[in-house]
Amino acid sequence: MRGGPVLFVGIPAHGHMIPTLALAESLVGRGVPVEFLVSEEFADAARASGSRPLTYPTAWPVPAALPAPRTTADAVLMRRMLAQEALAQARTALTRRGRRPPRAVVYDTAVGPAARVLTGLWEVPGVQVFTGVAASPGFSLAPILAARYPDLARLPPPEPDPELLRLAADHGLGRDRAAALLAPRERLSLVLQPRAFHQRPEAFAPDAFAFVGPCLSPRRARSAWRPPPGAGPVLLVALGTLYNRRPAFYRACVEAVRGTAWHAVLAVGGRVSPGELGRLAPNVEVHAHVPQPSVLSRSRVVVCHAGMGSTMEALAAGVPVLAVPQTPEQDAVARRVEELGLGVRLAPDRVTPDVLRAAVELLATDPGIGERVARMRSLIRSAGGAERGALLIHEHLDRMTAAHPPAVRRPTRSTPIVP
Repeated sequence: MRGGPVLFVGIPAHGHMIPTLALAESLVGRGVPVEFLVSEEFADAARASGSRPLTYPTAWPVPAALPAPRTTADAVLMRRMLAQEALAQARTALTRRGRRPPRAVVYDTAVGPAARVLTGLWEVPGVQVFTGVAASPGFSLAPILAARYPDLARLPPPEPDPELLRLAADHGLGRDRAAALLAPRERLSLVLQPRAFHQRPEAFAPDAFAFVGPCLSPRRARSAWRPPPGAGPVLLVALGTLYNRRPAFYRACVEAVRGTAWHAVLAVGGRVSPGELGRLAPNVEVHAHVPQPSVLSRSRVVVCHAGMGSTMEALAAGVPVLAVPQTPEQDAVARRVEELGLGVRLAPDRVTPDVLRAAVELLATDPGIGERVARMRSLIRSAGGAERGALLIHEHLDRMTAAHPPAVRRPTRSTPIVP
């Protein structure tokens, strides 16, 4: 592949960064240089992936504390926080304009508008990556969420960020051209789940959207965890890194396994201390963070928040999911898990020790759930993951270079890129 490095632009949250770092790692493994625009928190992780970190001053608190957008006010605030983060990233990315432009921009859709403005300024292709529920011209999660969370029905349509338009104009990109770039129209989009998991897979054109499944790094999987000698079946409990300040929830989990054969591993994040959980049962261990792939490889059931990344990691390991969603989008993922018979959805206000214990036992013993999880695990493996995603990016950019040297132009539609 000719040209400069591929620039990755992500979101400084673990559920977004872990899969995109794995994708970057696979691309580096193919001999493609990668620069990764990251907050200082993730600079070492970018280096470990083989990427060159390009750090920017994040606009978010550390750890990031986005609102759970159950109301219009929360959703508007989240939009603004995402816009400010994307703007901070774009400003830093533009400091490299004196150097050779990147070969392409691979970006998380959460910061899509700013990333697409960068592709317009540099006249290079973009590749969007859906780390959450994917959208297309024929599918949007917004009306589904509005029906389940009525206050979100009053959410106004997104407007072009005026600061982003000014930044584009300051660097020579006219307002109309910049505004036109804000809508996603990429020739290649990667969806980090298997096609069969999506709510409406038929709404995604097979020549533009590749369902590559979760992107998992073999390097990350090497972090070892082992249960103590004589431990029973392992239950992993983890609510991710953003909405995990839930001491009452973790206390309920402790009581659910007290006196049972289960060995529970609780990953409670950095904002909950073991002392807040009361008297721990002897078959419970509590950590701020755990090497999740390693624990999942030994787990019978996982209790999680139904973030797409955690859900896909669990299913890739063949582990059924007890989903306790913390946000509306996670609720959509949890409902899909239940709809496909891969687990159980439990509303946060229904969490009690007895309900948790019954749900965990069901997931561990129901043969139908086990069979369906095994089939989904097979579909995830066949989707290709980070290796296939990197291959598609590599081939896509080589095709464009061969068709339009030396300048990059938007190609015509290629042959289908699925299964």
